Amino acid sequence: MRYSLVLVLLISLPCLSQTATTGQAITNQPCSIANTGTGNKIHINCGIGKEQGQKMLAILNKILVDRLDPREVMSALNQLHAEVSYLSSLIPVTTGELLPADQPDPPNICKDPIPDNALKVFLGAAVLYTQGTSVDAVVVGAEPVVSLERSSNGTLLINATVRSPDGRIIAQVVSGKFFINPNNYYRAESDKSTLTVYDQQGHIALKVRYLNPLSVLVMGNFIGKTGSVAVNEKEIVLNGAIHIEGGCISRPKPGATGITIR
Repeated sequence: MRYSLVLVLLISLPCLSQTATTGQAITNQPCSIANTGTGNKIHINCGIGKEQGQKMLAILNKILVDRLDPREVMSALNQLHAEVSYLSSLIPVTTGELLPADQPDPPNICKDPIPDNALKVFLGAAVLYTQGTSVDAVVVGAEPVVSLERSSNGTLLINATVRSPDGRIIAQVVSGKFFINPNNYYRAESDKSTLTVYDQQGHIALKVRYLNPLSVLVMGNFIGKTGSVAVNEKEIVLNGAIHIEGGCISRPKPGATGITIR
C-alpha cells in the first residue's frame, strides 16, 4: 500500500505543477499549435475557414445541380488560369530602371582620356562614351533596339526591344518598365543593378549591368528588320559575319548613337 501511495504522488505532482494560469494562447496560422500551459490545453487551427468552406460547397453544389462534367470544369479552370497568366505578363514584372553598383570599369582601348563625367557603355570589348545623358547604344535599321538614359536622380532608364530570329518579340523595356512575351522567353532575372533576359534556348537575349554611376555593360542578341547585332564579352558580331573585337567610340552630343546597321 505504501508503494502504491508513492507512485500516485509521483504521477500527480507534475500535473499539479501546471495549474498556474498563463493566459489564453491562440494561434491564427493554419495548422499551427498554441499551448496555454494550463491543464495541458492545446488549440489547433487547421484547414480552411468557415467562409472558404461555404464557398467550396457552393461550387460543388453548382457542379452537381447543373450536372457538369468535373473534367470539363477542370479544363475550363486551367484555360482560365493560362489566360490570367498571359494578361499578367502584360503587367511589368520587374524593372528596367537600374541603380548603380560599385563595380570597376572593364579594360578599354581608348588612347585618349575619357572625360570624367562621360557616360561609358561597354559593348563587348568596345566602349562607347558620351557626355550627354542618353545614348542609342544599338541601332538596327532606323530602330534603336537598345537605348540608355541616365536620369537626374542617378538611375539608369532602359528602352529596348529584343526579338528572336523569327522576328517575334521576346521582351520590351519601355521607359524603364519591363514586359515579356510569356510564349517566347526562357527566364528573366534582375537585381537593383542588372536586368537579364534569356531566350528559349537559354542564351542571353539582353543583359544590362549598371556597373557604376558612369558605366554600363550591354550584351545580347539584337535583331531588327535589316540585320542583327550580337554582343558578347569579347566581341561584336554584325549580321553573323563581321567581327569587331574592340573599339573606342566617342559621341559627345546628347542622343548620340553607337553601333548602327542600316
